[in-house]
Amino acid sequence: MKYNLKNNFDKERFKKRVNFLYGNERVVILQEMTKRTLKQNNYLHLILTAFALETGYTLECVKRNFFKLEVNKDLFLSEERGNFGTKQALKSTTQITKDNLSIAIDRFKKWSSDNGIYLPEPEDEEYLAHLEIEASRLQRYI
Repeated sequence: MKYNLKNNFDKERFKKRVNFLYGNERVVILQEMTKRTLKQNNYLHLILTAFALETGYTLECVKRNFFKLEVNKDLFLSEERGNFGTKQALKSTTQITKDNLSIAIDRFKKWSSDNGIYLPEPEDEEYLAHLEIEASRLQRYI
């Protein structure tokens, strides 16, 4: 359950729920929700697109195999334990914090550069605008 602690009604509901769980000695997970910004999400999509256009891989392949597994495995790969052992799962970018997504983006840009592929900086608005146009034009191929 999510609670917005800026809202007084949610604050009270949160307190009641925490006290109930605490009193019943339950196992809980407390997680702070930090949303990535729309600008950050758009930038990530554009640099993944740039990589895909440059290399000929699909956007999904770039995101999964290079961005998540090759460069940022420690942030995206998790182990889930179940009745029949453990399995590995890939987290969505929505499941990591804004700060960790920034780290992941920086790592991917460096890794790409080390492999001969230039990815634009967030301030390179002209190039990013060009990428948006190319991505929409070539969407069915990537």
